[in-house]
Amino acid sequence: MKAPSERYSSHLEHFSTFCTNAKSLLTLGLCAFAAVLSFDFFWTPTSTNFRDLGILSSINSNNHVYTPYNSYNFKETNPFFKSLHLGFLSSIDKKTLEDTLIAHMEHPINVRAKKYISSLLHFAEERQLDPLWVISIAWTESHFNPTAQSYVKAQGLMQIMPKTGVFLHKLLKRSLNKDDIIEILRVPHVNMELGVYYLSRLYKRFGLYRYATVAYNMGPGFVRQSLRFNRPVGIKNVYYDKVKKNYKKLLAAVETLNKRSRSLGVESILHKNNHEFDLNYYLGMDIVPNLDEKIAKKEPSKSRFAKNS
Repeated sequence: MKAPSERYSSHLEHFSTFCTNAKSLLTLGLCAFAAVLSFDFFWTPTSTNFRDLGILSSINSNNHVYTPYNSYNFKETNPFFKSLHLGFLSSIDKKTLEDTLIAHMEHPINVRAKKYISSLLHFAEERQLDPLWVISIAWTESHFNPTAQSYVKAQGLMQIMPKTGVFLHKLLKRSLNKDDIIEILRVPHVNMELGVYYLSRLYKRFGLYRYATVAYNMGPGFVRQSLRFNRPVGIKNVYYDKVKKNYKKLLAAVETLNKRSRSLGVESILHKNNHEFDLNYYLGMDIVPNLDEKIAKKEPSKSRFAKNS
């Protein structure tokens, strides 16, 4: 049998071990609780409307990232013409962009385009295609006439063939019969959606806007055969030249906005109430006291000290 002192030491040792373990568990619990609180504070959105979260660049249920402005997002999109700065395009207000593009179209094209340009920009954003290219294709195909029909029965704004419409509906897993699909091709919104979807497939397949443009008009088989036998694609091609011509008109609209933005920016930075600031303003020297001001601040304190003494 253990002596009382030995039993006391044994109990004390067990109690010390228990306290150490309890302290460790308590520390772990507090760390976990703090982690949960910090995660909830920093990562839980304060609004159920993800698009209103602005600078957080939250994602909606379709995994589309929206910019904090009321603008389209083409920041990760490759342009048809390298001179197009899609980052700048993504900072322009939607209404301003649409109105400016329409203003650079001749009459009566601009009247018809006004009804559909917003949807074309939306579908271009959804598929991350150069929006000016998409609009140029619709412009070249139908001049924005929703009832246009070619001699080969291509229909609508994007001039989609019935067979192509059936094929695209199967890819999108939409259970419609052939007659219904041909009928629904006459609906402008559906026609634009299918046309832009087809353009995105062609662009992904060939990797160049030039090839995708020619393939949209002459078929992907023609482009594939031409590339196989090293024939030029898009060179001296009437359709491709028309698309480029329309694209240049739209590009001029964006350049107009860019010039206006630069002039307004310079005016807002350099002028305020018709006063032009000098360099000291931008260096912050106007708020730093100079040597004379420092001496003037020290002199009153010296005179008070002399009076008190």
